[in-house]
Amino acid sequence: MTGTSNIQTEVDARRVQMLKEMFPRITRVVLVHAGDKLAQLQIAAVRQGGRSLGVEIAAIEAQRPDDYKSGIAAAKSRGVGAILVVSNAQNTLYKQLIIDLAAEHKLPAIYPNTEWIEYGGLMSYGAATPPLYYRAATYVDKVLKGAKPGDLPIEQPTRFELEINLKTARVLGITIPPSILVRADRVIE
Repeated sequence: MTGTSNIQTEVDARRVQMLKEMFPRITRVVLVHAGDKLAQLQIAAVRQGGRSLGVEIAAIEAQRPDDYKSGIAAAKSRGVGAILVVSNAQNTLYKQLIIDLAAEHKLPAIYPNTEWIEYGGLMSYGAATPPLYYRAATYVDKVLKGAKPGDLPIEQPTRFELEINLKTARVLGITIPPSILVRADRVIE
């Protein structure tokens, strides 16, 4: 087995740091996860990152639309100041619902990749996907030319992108600090 992997729990922790930079008064963030084994790693990494910043991390396990609706509403009522959405199939399936719930509850949210921003999410930080596709194609080429998959290392992403949707920021009444905007790889006006 070989290929590329996009499982980066340390990036999830970095997302908490970005939320804290953007909203210095934030003390509670809710992490939306699927409740699988990967989620446990993601929760641990985010909680560790949050502790060092004085940010408490609550977690919502969501499998169905009602889980997202009730979980985000409950988090908002408990004083959560932002949403951190980790990468998993469930969250991707319900991406528009999650984005709409964040807007409905006026909660800033950070998402795992650019696709979310294109659907109206506020900001994303994650691996740049085109390089992952190119690397995957390189692996296919090597295997087709006779390389044994077990001899090829599994590669992790090396390039990460920050993207911000200013239209969504305006709808939420949020001003993005210039220090964040200058670091953004892409800004949607």
